[in-house]
Amino acid sequence: MPEKHSRNSSFAFLLIGALMLCAAGLPLADARECSFGPYTGRCRDIGLMRSLKRDAEKLVSARSILWVEAGYLSADEASDLHQRIDAGIEAVEKFLGIPFSRKAYGQEKIEFFVHGRRAPSHTITAYSPRKYMHPVVFLSFAKGRRTPYLHETVHIIAWDWNALWLKEGLAVHLNDRLGGYAAFPNFGEPVDDFAGRVLRREFPPAMEALDLVGENGIPRFENRAVRRMFYVLSGSYAGYLLREWGVEKFMRVYAAKDAEAAILKETGKPAWGWKEAWLGGVR
Repeated sequence: MPEKHSRNSSFAFLLIGALMLCAAGLPLADARECSFGPYTGRCRDIGLMRSLKRDAEKLVSARSILWVEAGYLSADEASDLHQRIDAGIEAVEKFLGIPFSRKAYGQEKIEFFVHGRRAPSHTITAYSPRKYMHPVVFLSFAKGRRTPYLHETVHIIAWDWNALWLKEGLAVHLNDRLGGYAAFPNFGEPVDDFAGRVLRREFPPAMEALDLVGENGIPRFENRAVRRMFYVLSGSYAGYLLREWGVEKFMRVYAAKDAEAAILKETGKPAWGWKEAWLGGVR
């Protein structure tokens, strides 16, 4: 009896473990292909990356590798996007003063995967820890030139972040400032105009998002509207701080573990004071 019970317990344990892995959706993958960033802490999108590589058109330049889902873009569309991606990499490097290199990131080129699925564009940011191993970008909505290739490039190059509003705010601002496509979250409307409009109306999702802008860490969003407003307001606020502080000071706050403490240290002014000044100008 004890032996049978032991075998049953072992089987149950293995079954539960297998179900947990299935539920989590963790594919088998090399560690270099996994994301250990603050968002998930686990492998992500490895299956999509591998499936695209099997049939995709591959374009290679000195700066990037572009994989395009078979039949999704014409040759001219793919070539145009690839040229824009390379120009975007150079623009972000120049603006931030952070070169993308093998020494810093473990590889010489950024990989971009373009697909036709209706899913958010995003990056895989593999840290081991705090060291890039395999920077990868997934892009959707490229057919209508609405894909945020430049926004996602900012995430890859400016990888050392701790507060989500700084990470997304910088990417939203630079997507507009450096000439990216009219993409999420403002779709071509100047982000300061967008922020001012929703704040003057006291649009409920914007007011809820406003409380999260400037906070350390990664907030939980109640719904998609709040998330979108968070991106818009963060983009406006980040742009304001860049104009006031300059890039070097902004990036020191960007990488700090405690952004609020870093703002006080770098500027001599508390974080709430800067937020009030931004709101006074944008409303």
